[in-house]
Amino acid sequence: MSAYCNKYNVEIDTAHAAFADFAKHLANSAMDSMRCLASSFKRSTKPNKKGNAMNRKMNSAMTAIALLLMSYGGVVAQEQSPVLTKISESGTIRLGYRESSIPFSFIGNDGKPQGYAFDLCSRVIDIIGEKVGKKLEVAYVPVTTTNRIPLVANGTVDLVCETTTNKLSRQEQVSFGPTYFFTGTRIATKVGSGIKEAEDLAGKVVGVLQGSTNEQALRKLDGEKNLRLRLVYYKDYAEGFLLLQTGRVDAIVGDGAPMQVYAKTKMDDPKSYEIVGRFLTPDPYAPIFARGDREFELAVRRAFATLFRSGEAEKIFHKWFDSVDIPLDPTMSAAFLLQALPE
Repeated sequence: MSAYCNKYNVEIDTAHAAFADFAKHLANSAMDSMRCLASSFKRSTKPNKKGNAMNRKMNSAMTAIALLLMSYGGVVAQEQSPVLTKISESGTIRLGYRESSIPFSFIGNDGKPQGYAFDLCSRVIDIIGEKVGKKLEVAYVPVTTTNRIPLVANGTVDLVCETTTNKLSRQEQVSFGPTYFFTGTRIATKVGSGIKEAEDLAGKVVGVLQGSTNEQALRKLDGEKNLRLRLVYYKDYAEGFLLLQTGRVDAIVGDGAPMQVYAKTKMDDPKSYEIVGRFLTPDPYAPIFARGDREFELAVRRAFATLFRSGEAEKIFHKWFDSVDIPLDPTMSAAFLLQALPE
């Protein structure tokens, strides 16, 4: 070997030890070793059998080191989580919530966020806190159907847990966690309105959440069947039911379960309203967070799997839905079971 190589005292038998030192101290000695070995090939002269054997041994060593370096690089990439790093350093996680999406995420009488999805993600945050080694403070950020995805995509919010439907098109902008509820687009109207299906909305004034899957479903159906719908936007179910109650719309369209719960718990005369029609869309609800952070995604999924395995998710479900007569049906039971992944 050349004097340059001897300076670094790199031998074939100690190549793996050199890599281990690199992994431990994040130093550059392994890269220097590779350059050293490469230099030895350039300086090799007599192509005798002994030299060829040496070259083959050194070539094997270089290949092994290169593969190990690539493997270690992948591990480093996985461990570098922007969100987990930020959370760990600040001790705070920013949780997006809705103000009136009962019973999933809403402001209670005490002025604080609460609800089924909110409770689930509060427990997820506890488990993530255990991962980063500290009890996390939670900064609550109100979101709407129009700004929740942009706020996650630009990093303003770390995690949103409410009634966001998991759609492939939305996965181009944000990542989704496990499904914790399943419903679909339906119609809320006054009893005796004559509206029983979506086609009965022809020529009617219909309220809908702007930017929602419900709006997309209505516009698609209107285009296909020329229903001549006149859409009026509302920001939440409180405003939507007020429009319906005062006769400013003939019906409102939204997710069936939340509308059912709102009518039963917030309207003075809940029996005057009914939720009708087939599902116009399937709407699986799931938490959202920024794309591209594999370690944070795994932390969220691992936390949810813990809640599903332990039965805690089911208890939280019953806490919020038993009183409004929404059972844990076979679809949701299967979803909980299938997402209760083992460690």
